[in-house]
Amino acid sequence: KELTKEEFGEIKTNFNIQEGGDDQKLSDVIKNKIANEFSINKLCVALTKAENLKFEIVMTSSRYSKRLDPDFESWNYLGDVLIYYPGINKYVMPANFISRVGDPPVQYISCYGLFIKEVILGDIISAVSTVKKLPDAITSTSHHNMDITIKFAADMQQVNQHTHQSMAGFSSTGIRPYYFYSPPEKREELLEDLIKSGIEGAKITNVKAVNYDLNTEEADKEFIIDADLNYTSLIEKADNTYLFKLGAVIGPQVEMYQDKPRQKPIEIDYPHNLDRTIVITIPAGYNVKGLEAVNMNIIGGTPSAPSMGFISSYLINGNNLEIKIHEFYNNILYPKDQADQFRKVINASADFNKVTIIFEKI
Repeated sequence: KELTKEEFGEIKTNFNIQEGGDDQKLSDVIKNKIANEFSINKLCVALTKAENLKFEIVMTSSRYSKRLDPDFESWNYLGDVLIYYPGINKYVMPANFISRVGDPPVQYISCYGLFIKEVILGDIISAVSTVKKLPDAITSTSHHNMDITIKFAADMQQVNQHTHQSMAGFSSTGIRPYYFYSPPEKREELLEDLIKSGIEGAKITNVKAVNYDLNTEEADKEFIIDADLNYTSLIEKADNTYLFKLGAVIGPQVEMYQDKPRQKPIEIDYPHNLDRTIVITIPAGYNVKGLEAVNMNIIGGTPSAPSMGFISSYLINGNNLEIKIHEFYNNILYPKDQADQFRKVINASADFNKVTIIFEKI
């Protein structure tokens, strides 16, 4: 049977999960809608059994604290519980209100876990366990893309921008669940910082978000945000030219510095890519200069199979300046001998953020 978002959504939106406390009878949990982690796990297992679904309990630990070592037996690794459904190859973590049925939460991907399967022999109920690796994330399933169109006011004093952002996979979990759980009057406020992307003084209008309901199949679709922005902070007059801080429209980017040799591999949250398209209408009577700074091609990994990169380019099509950016990170772990490559890719996005182009009057 295919599990639905609604089935576990009912639990995660209607039950209050509290830390600690005494374990409760399931009848009390259902009546009071309050449970600790053990009780909510027990409830989900009971519901799973009631549906006659094959399942395994997975006990593990977050890779951000203490990653389970398959060669070293210790209870210290077995603090977090997931349920695995082998028939559909999906997971659920009952105590995590953000996630639903699908991939494990991000802190458990690529980790080892103790998989425990119930075994029934006549009247005897027992269990067998195996240490196995939880799945890696696939790059294509996690992305945060931007499509931006820009037009200047007739006097070149204001920038009018439309932003279309689409997020999927783990790239959406930093905003979609909180938007879903927020009251309607707080939702636009929650999106404001993301839409502004660090643009000082930006005025935002026509904000719209779709595919945010975690309890329906919308959760498997791209979380999409559309908005209009008006601002003056990124354009500056200098004699007969206007300087436009093009790179700033993609938002602030992380910079990475390393003074000493790297001692350990680099680990990122999850494989992902970021595709951005920026289309600028070139004002009548102006030429564009400084576009050579847009072209970047920084890749890392191996020549035959790049595993990370920042690639950007531009094209002038009629009166439109079209800029495309493709940034990607295909692995969770990068060996320490690729640290210099990784730093160059990370810093390329920060360098693009600083790109300024010039509109010169003809």
